[in-house]
Amino acid sequence: MTLEGTKCKILPQIHTTCCICESNLSEFQQRVYHTIAKIEKGQVTTYGELAKALDSAPRAVGQALKRNPFNSDEYIPRVPCHRVISKNCTLGGFSGKTDVNSAEIKKKLELLESEGLKFQNFKLKESMHDRILNWQQLSNIKKY
Repeated sequence: MTLEGTKCKILPQIHTTCCICESNLSEFQQRVYHTIAKIEKGQVTTYGELAKALDSAPRAVGQALKRNPFNSDEYIPRVPCHRVISKNCTLGGFSGKTDVNSAEIKKKLELLESEGLKFQNFKLKESMHDRILNWQQLSNIKKY
């Protein structure tokens, strides 16, 4: 999949080209990926809050993220699915894996920590909870 293409149909202010719009993804998947593309480094949301913002269910969001075709080092800056955590502030899943000993979960932790978030035993430290975006904040993010 390439990042080249036409202007994004859903969020034209974010990208001049949009690999999400040009993909063969469902409308729901496109909405999930466009919404998380607006989350800045150093911020996270939960599956539940993302689901509320999309008028959906947390499991549906989790399944969309599990199938994220943009989940590679090349696309992580545009579709940062690693910025979605569980409501209990643990990491949740990443690339279809949930075992904290898996390379995928270790990669998610590494990415989030490189963005300034602090974890203890794979759980976001309480001092970082102000960086969790709720559904209203997700709905109101204007980027660029």
